[in-house]
Amino acid sequence: MSTRTCRVGVHGRNQDIFHDIDYQVIREAKAEVVKMMSHSKPEVFRRIKEENPNTEIITRLYDDRMNTGGHPTAREFADKMIPIMRALQPYCTKFQIHNEPNHAAGIEGWGPTKEHAEDFNRWFLEAYKLLKEACPWASLGFPGLAIPNHLHKDRVWLEACREAIQRADWLGVHSYWQTPTPDQKGQMKDDRLGWTYKYYHNKFPNKVLDILECGNSNIHTSGYHTSEEAIAQEYVEWLNEIFKVNYVNSASFFILSSPDPQWDFFSWRTEHNHKKQVVQRVGTMHRPPLVEAGVPARPPKRPPARREVAPVPGKWTNQQIITAFHNAAVKLGLGNWALMSRAGIKLTDLVRDRAALYKGTDVANLPNLTAEHRELIQQELAALALPAAVSFGLEEAPVLLRDRTDLALTALALPRSQHIRLATLKTSTEKQAAIMWNRYGYLLLTIADVLDIEPGVAVAVLAAQADRRGVDRSGRLVIRFENHIFYERWGRQNEETFHKHFRFDPTQPWQKHQWRPGAGKKWRDCHTRQDEEWKAFELASSLDDTAAKLSLGMGLAETMGFNYAAIGYESVEQMFEAFSAGERYQIYAVFDLIASDFRQLEALRAKDFDVYAALHYGSQQGAKYGTMIRSLYEAFERLTSV
Repeated sequence: MSTRTCRVGVHGRNQDIFHDIDYQVIREAKAEVVKMMSHSKPEVFRRIKEENPNTEIITRLYDDRMNTGGHPTAREFADKMIPIMRALQPYCTKFQIHNEPNHAAGIEGWGPTKEHAEDFNRWFLEAYKLLKEACPWASLGFPGLAIPNHLHKDRVWLEACREAIQRADWLGVHSYWQTPTPDQKGQMKDDRLGWTYKYYHNKFPNKVLDILECGNSNIHTSGYHTSEEAIAQEYVEWLNEIFKVNYVNSASFFILSSPDPQWDFFSWRTEHNHKKQVVQRVGTMHRPPLVEAGVPARPPKRPPARREVAPVPGKWTNQQIITAFHNAAVKLGLGNWALMSRAGIKLTDLVRDRAALYKGTDVANLPNLTAEHRELIQQELAALALPAAVSFGLEEAPVLLRDRTDLALTALALPRSQHIRLATLKTSTEKQAAIMWNRYGYLLLTIADVLDIEPGVAVAVLAAQADRRGVDRSGRLVIRFENHIFYERWGRQNEETFHKHFRFDPTQPWQKHQWRPGAGKKWRDCHTRQDEEWKAFELASSLDDTAAKLSLGMGLAETMGFNYAAIGYESVEQMFEAFSAGERYQIYAVFDLIASDFRQLEALRAKDFDVYAALHYGSQQGAKYGTMIRSLYEAFERLTSV
């Protein structure tokens, strides 16, 4: 059985207080380490330890006198930090002495040159001695250095500070990377960036390392869009690589949350309480048993309990086999379908009849799988055998799709081998159904299982509502700004200003939407292209941001902002942030809105499309959409019955 020494962690909120949702994120991500700042209030440390006494806290000793104007002496630094360390002793005994002193801009009191490094080496040795004498119980680490070397000269610093690093109780590391690059995964697997820890270990093989900051920093390179889903996948893949070494004690991703908008890209939850996908992905990823860093791997004292599963053919349905292999591969950071391909299972054969019992080779005898692979697949099968955790009955409110941790792992699309070839299709209805299947087929299969509807029904319902992608090529949310709704939400009370900028047909208010930047300017049509939609929306946002978002059709199905509460969001701002993160949340919303009305869900289960359409679209549009959904469903059934 494989083991790991690296604890999974997150850098805490860079404010002196945490909010309830910050503790929720720590719990759901199963953070084993929280990197803290010494100016945070002791009550934050106390609550972290109360919620999980096993959580390790590593605290950066922060002194606001470290700046481009210079730095305090080692004695001045120690005098300020010793009382703080003593106050935190019940919760934390591990401290980082300063942070990124080699930063090229000199913002941490030193700079990148060899002379700066030699001066810091002397300063650190004195500070270490003073802190250790006052707090002999404390574990004191050499700080993480700014990277990469060509800018901040961290490798020059490692040599110049060799004496200080050897004196320190452990060595801090920072690991950041950016994607895409000409070599897509080059930076994440480069020992100057994502794999910095490997270089540091080679230089100091006797030191246990703590990675104090890490993550994707694409925000620092203009023009690159990285989705929540892509970042979550990167972090799982990166962690699975670091689990292979035995000299890293922890890795804390930057950052839990921040009141400062410049860190929005890095945050694991937004200021409107949207929890990003990385929280669930890191929380549910596979983690081998934990042992101590820097010592030979040994079995844990109390190995985690596992459900034993007899891998007998005929015990599982084809869909359960698909789901178990998919989830295991994702948790191992291998990609959606790598384990099935490695084991020689043909997804084509299983998808044809998902409800049938699996008749292939049992898991124990499948080729090319390691013992760890088989164990994790069997754990996933055991979880699928548990009683369903979701009920959509009349007397029980449904669990939202977006809140299900199992769906967080689900791929959007099936492999390309399962796609329908558009070039062979004859009708627009067939193409519309095929496009939805090709883009979102696997997620729709999974949602259909959860809601107990046929996959073809899920495809038809989404295809009837969506005729475009939910984000554009730059990663920007696709929107439709509705002038007449903004009038009802804000303009009626501010008519003079509203009519200066917006207009619509008063007899058919959903028609003839136009906007202009100011009085006397030329009127422009709103719904011509996305740039115009965004300009109209941004103008409305400058007048009233909440009302503008309530008036916005968001994503591939143009889900209106005023529906935010019905699909489980605390605010329209939170909904906007989730939808901006990717199409996954947009698809959840389509079906969460349906499931909020049990009558609609029952009609879809019975394939009574006329009743569903009348309930969902209203009596005037019901007949049109009922016919459309039936046609899409029949087209999909024809295309997949071959």
